[in-house]
Amino acid sequence: MPGHGKIIDITAKRQDTQRQVLERLFKQHESELRAFLQVRLGSRADSEDILQDLFCKLARIDGLSTQLDPELNPRAYLFTIANNLLIDYLRKRSVRQAHEMEQGVTPFDAPVHITPENIVAANQDLSWVKTVLKKLTPKCRTAFVLKRFQHMGIREIALNMGISESRVNKYIARAMQALRDEMERRHHPVAEKGNLP
Repeated sequence: MPGHGKIIDITAKRQDTQRQVLERLFKQHESELRAFLQVRLGSRADSEDILQDLFCKLARIDGLSTQLDPELNPRAYLFTIANNLLIDYLRKRSVRQAHEMEQGVTPFDAPVHITPENIVAANQDLSWVKTVLKKLTPKCRTAFVLKRFQHMGIREIALNMGISESRVNKYIARAMQALRDEMERRHHPVAEKGNLP
């Protein structure tokens, strides 16, 4: 079956071309894409994940070499895909963080491996949390701090502050909403702008 062998050779040749295109794209744009993602995410690990997703997505595209004709600006194509993956990632992260906040989990509850990057990120998180808490009314701030950082129960907080339990719940809910709003504000400007370098 000599004809059958030719089909396999043609397929192998097409795959080599696809691999070569991916390798060329990676060499030409990898560092710029990585920087683009890392600046917007503030996390090297997250930017690496998205970069890997980007090249996996490209590897699944049939006829990639024809779609990335140099005249069609492959760089813009890559950054468009990277930005779309970034927006998807930020949406998912925002939903996950909102869910965690609703469950009473704060950014400080999750176990963290201590690295210089994590220390800087934790200091930045602590800074914006402090800023949000300072904007709350004193009673709202006190109720939240007693619940989240002193681990007091609602009844105990109510007795301590001389207010009703329902008022304590409202204060805590207001504080949580303020934190959610700030988190949303911090993560969605990138997605809304959608600016490409």
